Amino acid sequence: MVTQKHELPSNLNSTFNSEMTNYSFSDFFNPGKESMHHCAGISIMPVWGENFVIAIDIGKAFNEQDGNISFGIGLNYLF
Repeated sequence: MVTQKHELPSNLNSTFNSEMTNYSFSDFFNPGKESMHHCAGISIMPVWGENFVIAIDIGKAFNEQDGNISFGIGLNYLF
């Protein structure tokens, strides 16, 4: 979590635009007042056997700078 303001380098905008020709500076950076980024989601974790877990997650970011909807599947043993 960011708890204090961090200044961006003064040449960041021009450097970004010269290196990343397919994107604009505002696609990645939004200088100004920062606030908490919120999201909501749900996870389903069926268990097979004693400790094999299949995690299925879906989430929605409320700030468009963070993306839109995320989906993930994880396979792993619990222990």
